Amino acid sequence: MSNEKMKEKEEAELAQEDELARANGADAAMAISKSLACLISAFLFISMIQAHAKIINTNGIGEYALGDVKIDTDCGAECSRRCSLSSRPNLCHRACGTCCARCNCVPPGTAGNDEVCPCWANQTTHGGRKKCP
Repeated sequence: MSNEKMKEKEEAELAQEDELARANGADAAMAISKSLACLISAFLFISMIQAHAKIINTNGIGEYALGDVKIDTDCGAECSRRCSLSSRPNLCHRACGTCCARCNCVPPGTAGNDEVCPCWANQTTHGGRKKCP
């Protein structure tokens, strides 16, 4: 009988060790799955931000899109381009320079396209007229 009891005791101990190993494995798997879920969430968040920027860029706005505004706009060169067809180039350059300095962007083309740079479109004179050429 003592051999049978010893075998039963060993089997019980082995079963207990197996249970502990499974529990520790389950805990490790749970930690890995939580870490993986956090990593996937962060990746999706970054992907959403990039997709938003791509959507904005496909509107024909290009480098002047929200989030892609040039930090160091060369106002002199940009205003020369913007005012190249103006009938009053000195006035155009002066107003353009002021608007460029405030908004840090100049819309593409020689006229219009104000939606590209909302700050540009919102600048007005004291009389309520559009300030930026």
